[in-house]
Formats: sequence, C-alpha cells, structure tokens
Amino acid sequence: MARLVLLAVLPLLLLFVAGDSYATAAGGGGGGGGRRFDASRAVDVSWRPRAFLYEGFLSDAECDHLISLAKQGKMEKSTVVDGESGESVTSKVRTSSGMFLDKKQDEVVARIEERIAAWTMLPTENGESMQILRYGQGEKYEPHFDYISGRQGSTREGDRVATVLMYLSNVKMGGETIFPDCEARLSQPKDETWSDCAEQGFAVKPAKGSAVLFFSLHPNATLDTDSLHGSCPVIEGEKWSATKWIHVRSYSYRRRSAGKCEDEHVLCSSWAAAGECAKNPGYMVGTSDSPPGFCRKSCNAGGARLCRRRRRTGMARLVLLVALLLLLSVTGETSATGGGGEGGRFDASRAVDVSWSPRVFLYEGFLSDAECEHLIALAKQGRMERSTVVNGKSGESVMSKTRTSSGMFLIRKQDEVVARIEERIAAWTMFPAGMVQGHRTLENCLIGPCSKCSSECITFYCFARFVILERSENGESMQMLRYGQGEKYEPHFDYIRGRQASARGGHRIATVLMYLSNVKMGGETVFPDAEARLSQPKDETWSDCAEQGFAVKPTKGSAVLFFSLYPNATFDPGSLHGSCPVIQGEKWSATKWIHVRSYDENGRRSSDKCEDEHALCSSWAAAGECAKNPGYMVGTSESPGFCRKSCNVCTS
Repeated sequence: MARLVLLAVLPLLLLFVAGDSYATAAGGGGGGGGRRFDASRAVDVSWRPRAFLYEGFLSDAECDHLISLAKQGKMEKSTVVDGESGESVTSKVRTSSGMFLDKKQDEVVARIEERIAAWTMLPTENGESMQILRYGQGEKYEPHFDYISGRQGSTREGDRVATVLMYLSNVKMGGETIFPDCEARLSQPKDETWSDCAEQGFAVKPAKGSAVLFFSLHPNATLDTDSLHGSCPVIEGEKWSATKWIHVRSYSYRRRSAGKCEDEHVLCSSWAAAGECAKNPGYMVGTSDSPPGFCRKSCNAGGARLCRRRRRTGMARLVLLVALLLLLSVTGETSATGGGGEGGRFDASRAVDVSWSPRVFLYEGFLSDAECEHLIALAKQGRMERSTVVNGKSGESVMSKTRTSSGMFLIRKQDEVVARIEERIAAWTMFPAGMVQGHRTLENCLIGPCSKCSSECITFYCFARFVILERSENGESMQMLRYGQGEKYEPHFDYIRGRQASARGGHRIATVLMYLSNVKMGGETVFPDAEARLSQPKDETWSDCAEQGFAVKPTKGSAVLFFSLYPNATFDPGSLHGSCPVIQGEKWSATKWIHVRSYDENGRRSSDKCEDEHALCSSWAAAGECAKNPGYMVGTSESPGFCRKSCNVCTS
C-alpha cells in the first residue's frame, strides 16, 4: 500500500519541482493519460556510432501538442553553429525552419524532458531547450556533427555528448535521418520506399512518435567521427521533428567570469593533500578552455579567479529526493520478481535514479532467481580466491585488508545465460558488449560538407569508408564475489588513477553491481558522498555502516548502475563507494566494470613507446587534427592518444 501511495504521489512531486529537479527514471506520462518510459522498446541500431531507436517514445497527442506550440510561436529559418565564433548563422546546408521551447513550457513539455533524462541517464539540466523543426518539400540538413568543435565547445558547459531526435509526423517520401559512416549502412535492406539520399548510409525513416538517440562523443569524451548525420530532403509531404541536444555539463547557465577563488566540495583539502590537483586537474583545477575546477583554492590555482558551481535549489530538490528515497526504502526489502524467467527481458522502466551526484540507478529484478543461482553455481564450480585491489601506481593486483571477500572471473560469453546477461547490461548502460573495431581509408569522401577529396577536406569529416577488423567490448569479464560474515570492501573508487589507466581500455566509466542473494543483515552498498545521503530514511534493519552514506540493500536479482566519470570523462569524486560488512548470512554478487574504450584482456602496449596507432595519423596531423581533436590524437599523461608520433608530442 505504501508503495502504491508513493507511486501515485511521485508524478505530482515531479511536476512541482520540475524547474529545478532532475528526471526520474520512470520518465513521465505521455499525452492522453500518461506514457510510461519503457526502454525495452528501444533497440540499438548501431554501436558505431552508438545509436538507439525507440518506437512510440511520444504519443500522437504529444506530437500534435508540440507542433501546435511551434505554430503558435515564431518559426524562423534554421541556423548552424559556427565552430570558431560560436554564433548561429544561416547556411544553405540547413534549410528547415524552427523555434525553441522553454524547458518547462507546460506540463507536456516537462514530462517529455523528464522522459529524455530517464532514457539518456543524463540530467535535464545538461540539455538545451527543445527545438521544434519543420522541413517542407526539398528542405534538408546536410551531413554534419552535433559536436561543437573549437573553443566554443566550452562556452555553455562543454560539448554536446548526445542528441535525442523525435519525429512528430509521418513523411510520405524522403526526410530520412541518415548516418553516412554508420557501421550498419552496408547491411541495411532498402526498397523503393527509401529516397536516393537514404541509400548513402544507414537511415531511419521518420515515423510519428518514434525517437532516435545517438552519441556524438565516445565514452572517453572524444569526438566520435561516425556520428556524422543529416536529414535527407523531403520529397513528398512535410516533416516535423523535435531535437534535444545534451551537453557534458549543466547547460542551465553560462560560465561566469573569473574572480574569487573557492573550494566547492568539503573534501577538497583532503584530495589536494593526496595529490589530486596533479592527478585529476580537470576536476580539481580546470583549464583555460573549460570551466574552473571545483577545488581551486586547495590547489592554490585560482589567484583572483572566481570558482563558481551551480548551487542546487535546496527545498524543491529535497522534496523530490525524500519521495524517491522513501520509495527506495519501501521497495528495497521486497523480493525481486525476477528478470523474466528464461529470457530475462530488459525493461528499464523498472530502473529508478536514486542519485544524480553521483549518477546512480537501481533496477529491481534485473536478474531472475534462476540466473542468480546459475551464476553462483558457476562460481562454486570454479576457483574462488581472495579478492584483490589494483595498485594505482603499478597497476598490479594486490591483496589488502580493505577488501576481504573472495571471488573469480567468468569468461566472457561463458554460456548462454552469461551471454544473455552481458547483452542486457549493454542494453541498460548503452555501452557495447561487442563493438566493431576498424580503420578508415581515403578511397571515398562523403557527399556533404566536403564534396571531393581536396586538401581542405582531408580531416575526420571525410574519412568515409570503414574496414572491419575485429569485435571487442568495453567491459571486463564479469566478476563473481562472495562476502562471508564480517567480510567487506571499504570505500574506494572504481576509477583507476595513474598511468595504468591507459593499459586496458582507459578509465572505468561505469559499474554494474548485481546482487545474487538476499542478506539477513549488513552487506549494503554505501556511497558516503552521494547527494542523497542526508535525506535517506533508515531504521533498525540497516547496519551502522550503512548510516555513513546513501546505501542500497542487497536484494536478490536487483542491480545498481553507477558512473565513476562525469559525461565529460573527468573523475566524479562522489562515486566513492564500498560494501558494508556482512553481519548475518552471506552475500553473493556479480560485478561488471566498463571502460571508456575497448577493453583488451591482454593489455595495451606501454604508453612510454612513441608510435602512431592508426594508418592515417600523419594525414590527420597535417590537417591540424592534433589541435582540433587533442583527446584522440594526443591524449593526456594518464591516457595517451593514438597519433602521438605524428603530433610530435612523445618524450624521448
């Protein structure tokens, strides 16, 4: 009963605090009675780029409502962003008309905004206002990137990381969204109902109510050149759509100017003393091209410069958090109904966000009872050994009194059950369980902004042919863990600091922790620095350890997904977490760590060796990509780039 009451009240609370709150994973209603967010209806159509199609994301009533708002407003000729100046300018490459809606313009728009946050797992504050677009006959948008290149990418809190494109009408002919470099372009069947433009790549037909989500950045926040996309000319009819661009940081305000320096986290002095100013400068100090860091005072890096971070609105957010956490406390002790028996169907409508700082999501019934028991059986049949921790300097696995569990790794795709779970994890996290690796050639240039292979076109924008080499994934093999009475894992980061982070796929960006058994007492997963820690209700059923932060009780079949990195791939110190000691019973769990790049089980070559890792590095360097795309080309001291030799940045 309590759960039903809370579920009934929660949407009202969301609307009450819509202007300052983050989205709930349940999303919101659609037009005409409410459309529940159900990501099981979303399918991945490509991993290069990461692109997902969700049929029925909007109801017909919502589509009609958005079009009506646009018609009531002032539709103007669409513009493009100048990469150098950041100004909006008209261009013949984009001939549609459009207008922006206020984020919380009305109840319907607010619901859609919340649903987008639920799907993308990116907070509403990171998004620009929704843009409504109309394409008449012959109107188009030639292939382009949503990523904002140059220094302007940092003026409004970083580059665009993701785009949600919603179709508000059907189109009789043409108007497809096209990805010229998508891995699936060669295998997509097409007949006479597709336009000639759509034949040039992987394409999505505009279908009223459907939505496409794609990412412009790789998980390590470097440009995904495969995200090139465009809108084919409308041949018959008209096309209405709504676009939501989402940034790596909050887009709710412009970066303020320099001035007073201050710390914006209670642990800044401790982190500075531990050397984090040098180890994690992006978060601690900031750079000239990005917003100031959050610990500039402790790092003695501010001088007279301002150190401002957006101040969360207190009371409204507290009301929302209390409602969510009450819901969590009620459901946390309820036995999971299972992940769907034999199939274990992915249904992200069962996932709720429990924190946005760090980003933490709870999914009840992620695994079925049978799957939990199968994983435990595999572990018991194998060789369970004392768990280890990673030495941040050497990268070696060593035993430590901070971690006293025992465990073993399964082989990727070990059997049908394990493979099914791996695919489900990929569906939830939107990180590949098997990704095509390859290279491009200069045999063909795309038809679009660069129409021929001229010298000015020799940039990432024109490397249009993709050669498949192998399949790999971003995740480590699944680790099975057993915690006996008194066993624990003290608070730690899954993020791997130091140069060793580049050895196998870069930093860990996300963790999926699956509970395989119930625990009578103790064994909670605790986040000491989570924003929700002060407002989570707890009673005598929680251990003393769980009182030290926001905590999740281990419930058989449930899973927790949390991110160790911000969307801009910098370290999130709020992701500190641990496993409380088991007081009564035993705890079985399975952990999946996911990296920003393909994870090589055998390890990547030493970062000390100077070499290019792509056949076209010299061409890209000659075209100025070392400066334009330094994350990929040059890298950092902790994560070397792939064209260091051509960029002449290697140390002797």
